[in-house]
Amino acid sequence: MLAYLRQHVATTLAPAASATLATSGPAGLQADLFPCVARGTLLYLLLPCTSDQLLNLDSDSQVVVTAAGWQVRGRARVLDSTDQPAIGLLMDEPGAPWSLVVEVHPTRVTIAQRQGWGVAETIDLE
Repeated sequence: MLAYLRQHVATTLAPAASATLATSGPAGLQADLFPCVARGTLLYLLLPCTSDQLLNLDSDSQVVVTAAGWQVRGRARVLDSTDQPAIGLLMDEPGAPWSLVVEVHPTRVTIAQRQGWGVAETIDLE
């Protein structure tokens, strides 16, 4: 059953090309739209090196990522330059040379109803 749920999450996240990343910390509450790509249940977002979000991630790795139809709560980490080539689609973005990739490990995924409003399902991954 867990494999089915992980596949369902991966299928839900896959179409997203951008998502809103929300963090909190020394730079205050930050929420901005960034390019993203999903690989399985992991999300990768491209953040400018000057983003206040990076300062917040240094002190608290808990994040919320939202796109049309879903919301992810999880832990984020900034990838170093040796990990970044694995995320080819993001590295083709115009601002990639001045950006860093953030990897998000979902702990909870909330999927919206296809029609109307409200939550259709919540999946805890841990």
